[in-house]
Amino acid sequence: MNFSQMTQFGQAIRDLWQKELLPRYQRLLPREQALLIVTAIGVPVLLFVYGVWLPMMDRSHALRDAMPILRDQLREAKTLADRLQQGVHQPIGKRNALAMVEQVAKTSGVRQYITRIKPQQGMGGGEKLLIRMHQTPYPKLVKFMDLLAKGGMAPGRAKLLAGDKPGLLNVDLVIEGE
Repeated sequence: MNFSQMTQFGQAIRDLWQKELLPRYQRLLPREQALLIVTAIGVPVLLFVYGVWLPMMDRSHALRDAMPILRDQLREAKTLADRLQQGVHQPIGKRNALAMVEQVAKTSGVRQYITRIKPQQGMGGGEKLLIRMHQTPYPKLVKFMDLLAKGGMAPGRAKLLAGDKPGLLNVDLVIEGE
């Protein structure tokens, strides 16, 4: 839109106001005029507050609340990356096998599908854990088992049953510390 078109548009708005709207406004009762002014000011303000300002503030608060969690996750990821670079493989003992399984489950994204973790007695004195998962996506299960193996935990026995949808599994997994 060039300058002459803007000028013509402005002139058309002025003509509309002077010929149509102003005479109608002047015919209204003073109470109706006040109501019209309040409405003309109030509606755009309300639209701005509820349509722009409040959603923007909600998003800002959500992001601010998520920052400490993201910082903790970053710190944890850096620690895990450092361990992987150094090739540190600690032997899994009775005290930290459950903690390691919890950590690996969170890292691989299967923690929400785990319905039960139960310690079991191993034949050779080693610790075994029974892990029961419900409606677990196959890719996340594979990642979980791979991370367990890298951490020194070996799957001893696994029972995989088809879930309600394709790609989902119900799993009973017995793992042993190496």
